[in-house]
Amino acid sequence: MAAYTAISVLDAASVGLVMGMWTTVNLLLLNLAVTDVIFVLVCVPFMAYHYAADNWLIGDAVCKLSQFFLYVTVYVTVYTLVAIAVIRYRRYGLETLLRHVRRE
Repeated sequence: MAAYTAISVLDAASVGLVMGMWTTVNLLLLNLAVTDVIFVLVCVPFMAYHYAADNWLIGDAVCKLSQFFLYVTVYVTVYTLVAIAVIRYRRYGLETLLRHVRRE
């Protein structure tokens, strides 16, 4: 898990620091890396505590916030992957389809 977090942080830093790499897909990948880091740093420790302990001593607010961050990071990850897929399809899929239609 530490290696995954380190890779996500390095990816986010590399895309964020290089100005020439600020494309739409790279910014979406940066968004994906940030949400993955938030998930690993915020959600995983609370979920591990929840499954390891029989009771919740941290408080109701923290319980609700951990569940909120869990769902938000999952939804942001899914919508970011869908956005990347749509952008790539519009760029490469439609181009290939139009090239094939023009030849006929």
